[in-house]
Amino acid sequence: MAAMANRLKRGGEFVQKYAIIAWRDHINKVGVCQANGQTMSRVQLFLHYFKTELAPPNPVEVKESIGKFMDLPWKMSAKNIANMNVKEAFCKSLLVADVAIFFVVGETIGRRCWGSYPVKGAYGDTALYTEEDIKRMDAERAKAASN
Repeated sequence: MAAMANRLKRGGEFVQKYAIIAWRDHINKVGVCQANGQTMSRVQLFLHYFKTELAPPNPVEVKESIGKFMDLPWKMSAKNIANMNVKEAFCKSLLVADVAIFFVVGETIGRRCWGSYPVKGAYGDTALYTEEDIKRMDAERAKAASN
């Protein structure tokens, strides 16, 4: 029994030792930043790209993107669409589908329901109407049903 406990203890020490080595190796792996060619650790590389890619656009980039957006209707003429190969057409249709799907998801999140926009007074919500209004509407419904 003591031999088994000793073996388990040594096995645990072995796993712990190599887990620490693997973790150090993972942290100290060196990547090369494509922007400036400098070598850096993975954490530094992540922080570099985090700062550059997630920064808000500067005024020059905003002007360029507005110019590209304004030229878009002229680039999507029937002639250009007819000369598109299958791969380009497929990629552009995926882009349109992606935008449409995320529009629907955003609208659903904004409405906070799957159906339509919530309307005050609908769905049994009577906080908007007084008792007299409800009695009047019931009388109108009854009158319309009898006709």
